[in-house]
Amino acid sequence: VSLEQQIGRHTFLELAYNHQQFQTFNQQVNSGARVFVDPNTTLPTGQPNPNVGKHYIESESWAWDYGQRDDMTRLSLAHELDLGFWGKYRFAGMGEYDWRSRRNALKFEVWADHPYNAAFESQANVVTRRQYVTPTDPDNFYYKNPIAFGLIQGLTDPITGRTLSSTWIPRNAANMRDNPEKQKSLLLATQARYFKERLVLGVGFRVDKLQTLTRGTMKNAEGLFVNDYANNTFREYEGKTKTLGAVYHVTPNISVFYNRSDNFGLPPNIFIVPNGERATNPEGQGMDTGLAFSLFDGKLYARANYFKTDMVNNANSNYGGTANNPALIGNQILDAAIAAGQITAAEANSHRVVGTGATYAQLVKGYEFTLTANPSRNWRLQGSYSYTDGYTSEVAPEIQAWAAKEIPFFEKFDQGLVTPNGTIAQRIDSFL
Repeated sequence: VSLEQQIGRHTFLELAYNHQQFQTFNQQVNSGARVFVDPNTTLPTGQPNPNVGKHYIESESWAWDYGQRDDMTRLSLAHELDLGFWGKYRFAGMGEYDWRSRRNALKFEVWADHPYNAAFESQANVVTRRQYVTPTDPDNFYYKNPIAFGLIQGLTDPITGRTLSSTWIPRNAANMRDNPEKQKSLLLATQARYFKERLVLGVGFRVDKLQTLTRGTMKNAEGLFVNDYANNTFREYEGKTKTLGAVYHVTPNISVFYNRSDNFGLPPNIFIVPNGERATNPEGQGMDTGLAFSLFDGKLYARANYFKTDMVNNANSNYGGTANNPALIGNQILDAAIAAGQITAAEANSHRVVGTGATYAQLVKGYEFTLTANPSRNWRLQGSYSYTDGYTSEVAPEIQAWAAKEIPFFEKFDQGLVTPNGTIAQRIDSFL
């Protein structure tokens, strides 16, 4: 909904409100594209296996449950001012308030009532669906996934006689989110034109304030992972963006330009070791300068420019995988050491960390050239060339600090102790 109002000849006002809401439930196959052969001559019941020697595919059923609501209110004002010899000016201002709530959970299909292990999320309770296939018939290579074919109801276990049904439950605490945010933004900009508009200057300023609420997770009385609405972490971020630009028309056909800005981005959904705090705002400084010209009544146009961008506090999900995630590696090693009696649970907890990624800095610079020709009304020819050079630095300093402290500690344990992904020595090697 928007309301626009003109005040006089040169002033324009707009008040707008936007509401957006969506929810999705996306299936995810968790087995890759492997095809197996059934080697079993008998079923678990002792009966002959009618599918012995046949090809099959099988998979667990995972699903991402996403939802978001976004409510945004914006007030903007624009004004034009002509002072004749002293220049022509345009002014603009905007204030915006945005409240958004993002919710997601990674779920997977398990047998209801956890019949094979007390923990709902135990692998013993996970449903694996199998489909026998004919290699020469691609049409039968599909999974009877629960979204398309429905959850299982009233299936009898041929061994125990138990009646089984399946359901969706959250897979783990790390992939549960219900974190509302609110953002306030203020923008001011002006453009000035001098010397019969041969010189054009532009200046802009913007400030953003973001407040986030990150909720913890817990297990409820039924033993399922849920959001812990009593365990909240509040964070506040603020960033300023300043821009300056100039264009000078040396002649009606030749122009030179220069732009400079510093800016920031909203913090990504990446959490940093050791305490799992959300990554801070990425910040950057950029500039570009160049020359543009137009010849033969616009039939030939060319532009050449040099650019440079320097960014800090970037964050991504590197060091967030199975092989190199400090939180996962550390927990597996510590759990193995506890089980072997080489460390107490209390001491192990002091070495556990939370994190899903790492930070880095990046410098990028280069050149761009564009040539456009309009030989006739019906033809346009365009060619472009660009060269970009850059490098990444200050990679994962928080991960390096964790490794310097914790790897020597982990090396004190029996290196042959087994974790879910290999021995302790192998887990250390996978990180290094």
